[in-house]
Amino acid sequence: MGDTFDEGWSHEKPVHTVCLDSFYLDRYEVTQREFETVMGFNPAKHEGCPDCPIDQALWEEGVAYCVSLGKRLPTEAEWEYAARERGRRV
Repeated sequence: MGDTFDEGWSHEKPVHTVCLDSFYLDRYEVTQREFETVMGFNPAKHEGCPDCPIDQALWEEGVAYCVSLGKRLPTEAEWEYAARERGRRV
């Protein structure tokens, strides 16, 4: 975890190994429609696009959304691992 490609900020060093348990991550972003159906409101700045991703949701609202579906937000390490294609440069 960290700047493994030597392209980031100084606070992304030193690179260090992180062990993760298996986890699932949804394949698609949460749409405004999905969020509003579950939460009863739409905090998106760009309303009127129900199939667009939700934006402007507070962290606490994201947690509440996930909990209501029996899910959770990924940890920072899980997110970085998934975003980096399992740590590979693509």
